Amino acid sequence: MDDERSGPRVWPAEPKLGTASEREVWDRLRAQLPDDAHLIGNLRLSEEEKNHEIDFLVLLPRRGVIALEVKGAGIGWRAEHGWSMTHRGRISSIDPVEQIRSAMYAARHRVRMDPRWGSRPQLPWAHGVVTPFTEFGPDFDLSDLQRWMLHDRGDQDQLAARLADQLDRTRHAGTELPYGDDLDVVAEILTRPRVMVEDPLSDSEERAAVADQLTMEQAVLLGATRLLRRVEVRGGAGSGKTVLALQQAKELTRGGGGRSGERVALLCYSIGLAQHLKRVVKAWSWRERPAFVGTFHEFGTQWGAPTGTRQDSDFWETELPVEMARLAAELPASKRYDSIVVDEAQDSRTRGGPRC
Repeated sequence: MDDERSGPRVWPAEPKLGTASEREVWDRLRAQLPDDAHLIGNLRLSEEEKNHEIDFLVLLPRRGVIALEVKGAGIGWRAEHGWSMTHRGRISSIDPVEQIRSAMYAARHRVRMDPRWGSRPQLPWAHGVVTPFTEFGPDFDLSDLQRWMLHDRGDQDQLAARLADQLDRTRHAGTELPYGDDLDVVAEILTRPRVMVEDPLSDSEERAAVADQLTMEQAVLLGATRLLRRVEVRGGAGSGKTVLALQQAKELTRGGGGRSGERVALLCYSIGLAQHLKRVVKAWSWRERPAFVGTFHEFGTQWGAPTGTRQDSDFWETELPVEMARLAAELPASKRYDSIVVDEAQDSRTRGGPRC
């Protein structure tokens, strides 16, 4: 049956374990914990007053949650100095008990305050210290870290069982054992943010920000077009031609710098690209939106140009452009456009050449 064992549910799949002691404990917990347990590594929590880190958080079914602080070789305790860590001859004062206790309280508070927890009862929470390479002996006992809360080198073969025993000893008043999906919800709260409502304008706003950045980088090119009424911009895929077309249409529409705003049409040939252009423009201020955004064929139908079938290429490439030119010539001044910006203009070429 052991060959079928899958092990606890872990997060993240590949934690960043900075020390050999953390790797040792992680591997042991993965091997010893039951399949329906959760094992969370490198959990970081931020509060207004302090940031916390929990080396490992173990969620045990029918028992509760335990936060663990792992300390490697060099950890020690002396009556006159308390806890210390010796590394390369240097001795530093530490307090692993307070460190993991405050982090455990922060995690518990995060869970209780999250709307996803709802009206569920308080679960048993505990904290402990693991020293996989250092032994303190069976008689070691502190007022804030009793021996059953410390899991030293001699305890590693029974680490998961000791954690279960510790939670059994830590049943404070007002707590209830995990039931149903309680532990799944705890894991979700601590490892996944609440689902964000999608902002339909976020894509447009991001593209607008990119457009502003590219405009600064290509200010010389856009500035030159102010003096020219006919400009053709060429470039490979991904070179920013669509971004430039959008920005040019925006700037021509809103005016500025001594220039009056213009009546602008922003055109393309494909329906997919037209939909993208419309989504981007929709997020702009009304002062920046071109008078028309759409396909070359939609541009003509607003004047009464006929529509054809997709199979009739002669209509789209020859007849329609001629008819649109005739209708455009008959437009009153108030309906005419000062500037036309065409994206992917190569798709709009007719058999007789460009017609813009």
